[in-house]
Amino acid sequence: MKYIISNFDLLLVIVTLAYVIEVHRQVEFMHKDSKYHKLAEEFMLVSKLYFNKNDPTLFDDTRITMRPSRDDEEWRVHWGGYFRFWDEISEQIYLTTPDLNLALNEFHKAKVEYWAARENSCTLHFHGTPEGKTAVEDFTKKKDKFIEKIDKRYNELIKELNKFKERR
Repeated sequence: MKYIISNFDLLLVIVTLAYVIEVHRQVEFMHKDSKYHKLAEEFMLVSKLYFNKNDPTLFDDTRITMRPSRDDEEWRVHWGGYFRFWDEISEQIYLTTPDLNLALNEFHKAKVEYWAARENSCTLHFHGTPEGKTAVEDFTKKKDKFIEKIDKRYNELIKELNKFKERR
């Protein structure tokens, strides 16, 4: 049995092959574009942390004398930015790496432990007591580790986003 390919059949094969190649290129482009947007969203989150890391209001609870409270009207009025900042970070932390996510959780845990120790203390000079010094040291270590992870991820994202720019 002989196979006869007409010109029309040959043209159809060529057009189909060209279409498959074009679809493959489009899918590849969409994949790269999707990855770029994901990195850009993560960069927005990490840069918010990066550029606020030296703000003692947001990152150093040991400098204030009362625990921030949503229940207190004065706190809500004067410290609303504190709560908004951490709420936005907590809502978007899924965008980043498990490593940074874990460091954030450890930082929040350290804040809770610091305030628990401070509130359980019977002295007004908490920072001068052995348990006060330990609580501040533990909090500071976890805060520093969190900031280190922020710095690391920020620099990684800068490099990754620059690679995308170079390819375009």
